[in-house]
Amino acid sequence: LLLSRKFSETSLICELFTRKNGRVSVIAKGARSKKNKFQNVAAPNILANVNYSGRSELKTLTSWEEIKYFQILGKNLNQFLTQDLSIKIHYLKMKILKFKGFYQMYKKALLLNQNGDEFLGWTTELFQPATGELIFNTAMTGFVEILSDPSYINQIVTFTSSHVGNYGMSQRDFESNMPKIEAAIGNSFTDFPSSWRSEKSITSWLKEYDIPYSGGFDVRNITKYLRDNGSSMFALGVDIDIKDLKDILYKAKDILGDNSAMTAGNQEDRDTSTDGKIGIMDLGAKKSIVNVLEDHDYKVVMISPTTMSDEILKMNLRGLLISNGPGDPRSLLTVINTIKELIGKLPIFGICLGHQILGLACGLKVKKMQFGHHGSNHPVEIDGVKKALITAQNHGFSIEEFGDSYKHKNFGNINVFAKNLNDGSNEGISLWDSMAYSVQFHPESGPGTTDGLQIFNPFFEMIENNYAKK
Repeated sequence: LLLSRKFSETSLICELFTRKNGRVSVIAKGARSKKNKFQNVAAPNILANVNYSGRSELKTLTSWEEIKYFQILGKNLNQFLTQDLSIKIHYLKMKILKFKGFYQMYKKALLLNQNGDEFLGWTTELFQPATGELIFNTAMTGFVEILSDPSYINQIVTFTSSHVGNYGMSQRDFESNMPKIEAAIGNSFTDFPSSWRSEKSITSWLKEYDIPYSGGFDVRNITKYLRDNGSSMFALGVDIDIKDLKDILYKAKDILGDNSAMTAGNQEDRDTSTDGKIGIMDLGAKKSIVNVLEDHDYKVVMISPTTMSDEILKMNLRGLLISNGPGDPRSLLTVINTIKELIGKLPIFGICLGHQILGLACGLKVKKMQFGHHGSNHPVEIDGVKKALITAQNHGFSIEEFGDSYKHKNFGNINVFAKNLNDGSNEGISLWDSMAYSVQFHPESGPGTTDGLQIFNPFFEMIENNYAKK
């Protein structure tokens, strides 16, 4: 009697073998009932490792078929059949107990949307349900930066990388003071990282802030689903009824119309003076952006998105950087109006959400993308640069196409500054007549390559030229 790989909730699927003339034959397949009698099971479809004359191949057994070699549960059948019966029974019991222990240790994680589409994963932790726009990120490193990026507020991140967190986390990689995502899912999360920089595991960091995470998901299937059907709001729950999870999702804040950027900023100023500094309109600014400016010997002051244009002009800033951030840019009407009043009066540089804000302030239209750009390997063509830049990106909205350029009645020529080489979407605009430009990607490279750092240079040049005239 041998236990096959297939389990049933009510019984165990079993097989009987005989040995004749050195050959092993499957003579019966069925489910062992409480009376220890075999009952026929239609189309058993047992997957076996079959060896024909030294050539091994996986094969599905659907009929009584003689085989020379059968490997099941990691044991050689020829060796197994020669063992004492008591040893065989003990071996099978251990296998059953091991399976039960595995089942009891792991909890089912359910991911679903309002249409009823579901994905299943497994986790050892019990978390409160979470909701957010389900996206996929193709980065293979930079997990800490992604998890702590305020741009991921109201999003559930699917990591396509096979192993998440295998080098742990370091506070030097933080983009904010804590994880900002709603939840993280992947194939597997590493609990015991290996790196000289690691301070703790990503999993322990997420648990510290009660951020749900779960491995065991088929991330390839999820990614294909999102590419075909587009990103949408999902809910993630552990050991929870489907109806209850749907009710939670129904009450969740939608990504469309989400104005979380108004409260996403968390950068603290050590000095409240503003004269001669670069102002950052903090819509959820990453620390990497601040670091780039400070590395170029500029002092920085964070500006609340509720600050009016006349107040900003009184600060005597060298320039204004509109930061990245979460949510729907079309909902930030106050910020859009403020930037509109500032264009042409001081150097302006927009990044990610800031790029969309600058476009809306110029009268351009912004649309929701099907599944967005999320990763560290997106090729971008820059106007005047004769090579593609490999960039880090995280956005679900983009500026609609408007041709190569058009002339604005107040701001002068508005040109396409950058273009995505994968799908041709807009990645940047320039208003050189009004000392303003912006890019959709993240030139600060946190995480990602350093290709984009050169995109800060026009901002620095405008700052020096304009400030020297004062």
